[in-house]
Parts: sequence; C-alpha cells; structure tokens
Amino acid sequence: MADELTEKIEIKLVNVIVDRDRAEKIIHSLEKLEANVVHAFYGSGTAPNDLMAILGLMPEKVIMTFTVRQENLKSVYDCLENEYRFNERGKGIAFTIPIVATSGLASLYFIAGQKKEEKK
Repeated sequence: MADELTEKIEIKLVNVIVDRDRAEKIIHSLEKLEANVVHAFYGSGTAPNDLMAILGLMPEKVIMTFTVRQENLKSVYDCLENEYRFNERGKGIAFTIPIVATSGLASLYFIAGQKKEEKK
C-alpha cells in the first residue's frame, strides 16, 4: 500500500541559497506556493574580496530547504526566476533532490503538507 501511495504523491526537496536580506520575502512567496516544512539556516558566502575581508564583512547567506509536491515545482522555479531573478548571476541558487522514500505514511503526509482529511 505504501508503494502505491508514494507513486501518487511525488515530493521534491528544494534547496535555495540567497543573501540574507532577500530570504524573508522569498520564504513568504514559497509558502504561498504550498512549500512545506520550510527550514532556514544561516551561513556565510565564500571568497570575499579583499576590501570586504579588511572590513570584516562576509557575504551572509540563508540556506533554505523545503518540500514541494511535483505538481507545484514549476511554479516555485517560475517564482524564483521571474520574481527574484535567480536566472541572473549572484541572485541565488536553487536545486532539487527527489524524495524516494520516507519512514512511514505519517512522514509522507507531513512532508507533503497533506492534512488528515485529505488522505485517501
């Protein structure tokens, strides 16, 4: 039964890396697009230029991970490219990892953002 259900619910883990000052707006946009289980982690960019290093400034980043159903994935990437210009250099990075297994149906429903009354 779990295999049949997993085939019906295709979920992707999307990872997004952006400058800190853009993260909150992006998170709000993603939530509107039915992104689930959004987590944000703070980090620093790599290879600062000499002036930034002298001033003690590092490019501060946010790494976001969230799950999204396959049918919503295109709208997520459209939003990142059109609204936040991810297709331009230095605006952000996004990549997707397929979720091929979970530790049970409850986990699958949770990361899919599926509520009890929606279960079939």
